Amino acid sequence: MPIQESGQDAPEPSGDDVFLAYSKAADSNIREAVHILFSYVRAEIAGMLSLKNPRSCTPREICRKSSNLPLFTDFSAFVRQYESVRYGVRIPDEKERQSFIDLARAIHGSLIGGRGE
Repeated sequence: MPIQESGQDAPEPSGDDVFLAYSKAADSNIREAVHILFSYVRAEIAGMLSLKNPRSCTPREICRKSSNLPLFTDFSAFVRQYESVRYGVRIPDEKERQSFIDLARAIHGSLIGGRGE
């Protein structure tokens, strides 16, 4: 299930669906794949921070706003890698792709743990 970027009330997929969507997109379009993960993480962090319109924030703005959260270290590394892939010209190798997914999973775990689910 791809993440829908349009519409304020578009439901966000569950974490498992996001990781599945990333895996499907990664081989054909890594820039879109990392955006899928970033969109999910951004929405989850925005919920924790009660941000009204997180899509209007840049990745670095979301990162700065999350500086007091326990997941900040992982999220700042995630944002650096996201920007490198999304806006850069170089395609990440398998190790870098794995690092990105590992960071996303660590953030996801922190978010789930922080909600007590």
